[in-house]
Amino acid sequence: MKKVLVLIVLAFSVLLSFTVKSFAADMTPIKLSLLPQIEIPAANTVNGLDFGILGTESNEVLGVQLAWIYGKVNNKMVGLQSALVDIGGEVTGVQWGFYNSAKSVEGAQLGFVNITGTLNGVQLGLVNMIKKGAPLPFMVIANANF
Repeated sequence: MKKVLVLIVLAFSVLLSFTVKSFAADMTPIKLSLLPQIEIPAANTVNGLDFGILGTESNEVLGVQLAWIYGKVNNKMVGLQSALVDIGGEVTGVQWGFYNSAKSVEGAQLGFVNITGTLNGVQLGLVNMIKKGAPLPFMVIANANF
């Protein structure tokens, strides 16, 4: 019981430290969305968890973006993005869903359809496409570029 209480206090302290920083700019440690534009708080930058029940959209995410159907990051995504449909700008980390699309990926795309402008990493799925700079722009099952 003591360990659980210590973990809860520690987690609350970390979230509180992010919240103090978030008042200074358009930033939040946790964002909850029903759909894009129906969200609490209405921040464009998330440093922590961006959770969408049906869908969510942010300009930047440093952490995790989870949604059931649709997740979108317009500019920079660092961490994990997971939804049925993932759309990202500059992704550093992992996109995991049925359909993954990004301007650039440094890391991995895991899904049935993976599309990116440039890739420094791997794609695993049924359809894998790299638009620029890859020796093999289209592959089935796996594609990589380093």
